Parts: sequence; structure tokens; C-alpha cells
Amino acid sequence: MKVIEKNSREVIVVQESEYKDNTFVDIRVHGKNDNDDLIPTKKGVALNPKFVPQLIEALLELAEEKNWENFKTN
Repeated sequence: MKVIEKNSREVIVVQESEYKDNTFVDIRVHGKNDNDDLIPTKKGVALNPKFVPQLIEALLELAEEKNWENFKTN
């Protein structure tokens, strides 16, 4: 599981999950309660792992195209 801080109240969690004997990559916003426990929200997506390379490529291309934070893939 990887956790990315979104803001003081929310994080983005990237993890592998299973549902009905199928494996997914789950990318979901989690809220934090008063004890800093992570609570999953409905905001997110569960993908078949075969789509992960395409998702990564799309994100890298978009980041470079939009020059986000002077991002370069090469």
C-alpha cells in the first residue's frame, strides 16, 4: 500500500485489492478520523492490473505535456 498526502484531512491510497476472486489496483481517497485512522470514500477507481501500464503512460504524458512542475520523463 502506498499513501499520498492530498491535504490535512485526506490521503490517496494506492493498493491491490480483491473482489469476487478478481484482483484490482484500487486508487481511492481516504479521509482521516480524529485518531488519524484512514476511512475509504467512494471517490476512486478500481482497475484491472492489465491497465496499469497504460495509466502510468497516460499520466506521464499528461504531466510532461502540461509542464506540471517542469516535469520531464526523459
